[in-house]
Amino acid sequence: KQFSDRQEKKENIIVNGISAVKVTVTTSSIPSWLYEAVIIERGDYIYLMSNGAIVSDFFEIFYNSFSFSRI
Repeated sequence: KQFSDRQEKKENIIVNGISAVKVTVTTSSIPSWLYEAVIIERGDYIYLMSNGAIVSDFFEIFYNSFSFSRI
């Protein structure tokens, strides 16, 4: 594990009408550190979007812009 005091929270969310899981990881040893990831499974593929542990108000806007299109 990256941090011995790592706390992980998982929650089911909806992103643009698509079921997803949001994972939030924190650590009390570095209170300002926050990692968020949104995971979407579709068919044989797993899509992962993360904030790269950079706190930004734009991450929620970014992952909520995700959608599938047909080609």
